Amino acid sequence: MPKLFISAVLIGLLFVTGPAVAGGGSTYQGIRAAIAESMQWRLSFLPTAYQKTDVLSTDDFSFTGAATLERTRNGISGRVMSKVDTAGDAYTLWVIAINNPAACATPYVCGEPDLFNPDTESSAYNGTGAISMSDGNEGGVVNFDFESTAGPLPEGLFALFGDNPGVHRGNGFGAEIWLIIDIHPPIPEGGSWVDDLTTTNFPGGPARNHRIAIFPATEQ
Repeated sequence: MPKLFISAVLIGLLFVTGPAVAGGGSTYQGIRAAIAESMQWRLSFLPTAYQKTDVLSTDDFSFTGAATLERTRNGISGRVMSKVDTAGDAYTLWVIAINNPAACATPYVCGEPDLFNPDTESSAYNGTGAISMSDGNEGGVVNFDFESTAGPLPEGLFALFGDNPGVHRGNGFGAEIWLIIDIHPPIPEGGSWVDDLTTTNFPGGPARNHRIAIFPATEQ
């Protein structure tokens, strides 16, 4: 356990169990309440659920890799590893959060049409980006690590759709999560990689073979 976290725990216990200074009880009660709230918030980020699944090609549903997801009450993080069609190109990982999978046409078995049903409270946003490496043959491989805190997305982060994008606060276990790998068109010579690695052009670009990993909601 990190030293800083241990120190925070000890300080919290000191304020919670220590005697109030004469005449300053209300001050100490306020401090204790603030520390307790802060501790509860931080503890809610500790990993409490772990999932793993195959990564599939959307073209022929063949297995192309593996993905893992760690959930807490207020966030998700994970890793996606997959074969892709090309090496040396920009790929982005975008996250779909279905905050209310019970509202899908078949509850908890959500499909693409459900993403645009406002009752499912779905959204899609950029997770991260990477440049693919050669797989030693004619294709490529790509690895992504990503982390997403529940609540409003940071200002400026690319969101594809959704009125309230991201995993809703307190819903880290209840959201169904889709992770999709998207390839971008070739970058012009001398062009910037910024847009290609921090956005997604799906579904604006031509149809192509994406990679997808789906994680159903879990119990708290």
